[in-house]
Amino acid sequence: AFQSVVEAQGATLPSFQSDVESADGSMPSFKTEVERLTAAAAAVPAAAEGQSAGGVAVEASLEDALASAVRELGAEDGAMEGELANGARWWREEGKESLGEGKVMSWTCIRGASATGDVEWEERFWETSDAYTYRELGAVKSGRDAAGQAWQESWKEIYNHDPDGIAYIHREASKWSNTEDGQCWSEGWTEDYRADGSVDRYCEKTGSLSDGAAPEDGHANRWTEKW
Repeated sequence: AFQSVVEAQGATLPSFQSDVESADGSMPSFKTEVERLTAAAAAVPAAAEGQSAGGVAVEASLEDALASAVRELGAEDGAMEGELANGARWWREEGKESLGEGKVMSWTCIRGASATGDVEWEERFWETSDAYTYRELGAVKSGRDAAGQAWQESWKEIYNHDPDGIAYIHREASKWSNTEDGQCWSEGWTEDYRADGSVDRYCEKTGSLSDGAAPEDGHANRWTEKW
């Protein structure tokens, strides 16, 4: 896996989604409004069952899922750059932006490079809200190395109301990785839970062999799976 290649070169990278999922494969639990909406949709994920409705805000589940050691760099002491024990360098930026329609986004970006400069990575995460009910959390993690390999992984969760006043939760995530010779794969999914009981889920996975590579008998050099 690309992550193993990067780690072998001495960089400290954020964990993949598979590392933050629970042992039984379920996603992090929803709380408060998320629980209420998924219950109304009669499609409560197993991880959400038995949770208290008096818990913290809707953002908590995604906040836990996105936690990583990278996000702690400079968080306590206010440092905006530093060096890790293995010689890797890192830089931290923070800001706040007005996005229109009354939305305000607070964001943090942490970039880093291995001691040799062969590996570069970035982690960006944000919180967006307005004066009413809109809430959004998200993060993007990415990296590349001198051999031309690159990867990215992102998450986003939104709580809002549609034009008819129906509350809903929207969640989406994606991953992709590719090599210089064209070998690549990707995975993306979305989930929508509405207070009126409707639920939409979608997933798509793609992959391809290296440019010019011959597939095994009975197989293709490119493939797609949807549900």
